[in-house]
Amino acid sequence: IQWCLDQGINTILVEIRRTGDAYYDSALEPRGLVGESTTPIAADFDPLQYLVENARDVHGLRLEAWVVANRVWVGENPPPPVQPEHVVNVHPDWLLINREGKNHSGGEKPSWYLDPSHPGVRAHLARICTDIATRYRVDAIHLDYIRYPDKAWGYGPQSLARFRRDNNTRDFPAVDDPQFTAWRVRQVTEQVRAVRHALRVVAPDVQLTAATIAWGRPSREKQQTSYYGRVFQDWPGWAHDDLIDLAYVMHYRREADAAHARSFRDWIPILKAALSDSQQLVIGLGSYLNTPTHNRQQLRDALAAGVAGVAMFSYRTQSNSGAPAIIADMLREQ
Repeated sequence: IQWCLDQGINTILVEIRRTGDAYYDSALEPRGLVGESTTPIAADFDPLQYLVENARDVHGLRLEAWVVANRVWVGENPPPPVQPEHVVNVHPDWLLINREGKNHSGGEKPSWYLDPSHPGVRAHLARICTDIATRYRVDAIHLDYIRYPDKAWGYGPQSLARFRRDNNTRDFPAVDDPQFTAWRVRQVTEQVRAVRHALRVVAPDVQLTAATIAWGRPSREKQQTSYYGRVFQDWPGWAHDDLIDLAYVMHYRREADAAHARSFRDWIPILKAALSDSQQLVIGLGSYLNTPTHNRQQLRDALAAGVAGVAMFSYRTQSNSGAPAIIADMLREQ
């Protein structure tokens, strides 16, 4: 909190749902763990309430409750038995399935996702968000991982049955099938819509924001972008339809890499053009990828774009060298 005040930062996004867990008092999901340990946070400590009282109420910092939406577990094995029981164990039928029939990805950190097309998944996420918004004085709910992992996912029996019903087909679609792509885009949009509508009923003053994608080659054609065709996240459409208030675009590029640096600047006018109102756009910088000097370069260019704001990921890793960010002078000018 004090670091934010010293730097001139006005908003904190605090991750309170990391992998289907709760870094706040919840009857819906198991308690979050301390760091990478297997020890839950202390029962008598509510991290979110602490920030509400000390960051928001005392110092007037804007507070967004950062909720990781669809990625709900990381690891080769499912979550251990806990109370309340983890959603992966209670609802294995809600899990997203890939083309190979697997319910979690391989690699160093296998990830488990919920299926955005499942009505139960949508209702569960909406219930989590409204529970937070009605019990804590937060300014916004921030949805992260509100997308598919990539185009190879969405092949579970229930998911395919819904796709075939909605499109009057019996096909087993290819990963790049335009009809299947458009259908998966709609599933994520309807998931966002369910949260938005639920919040408006019980907490109309709480905004909804989202972490959004700007990977790959810049394009003004939405269907040609990675955010639409690879992870099925039509965030410009969400903003246009008033489903979100702010898009925090994760515009993470290495300034020391010439291609990355060029991509960083080439994308900015395209991101602005994707929205009818540039005040719906927050440019997210990957501070962990860059030196303090390079972070300042990107911050300067992002601020000059006339957008709603700039975010840095993250406080924990302010630069690739571990050195602290030196941005107070630039932010205090805004």
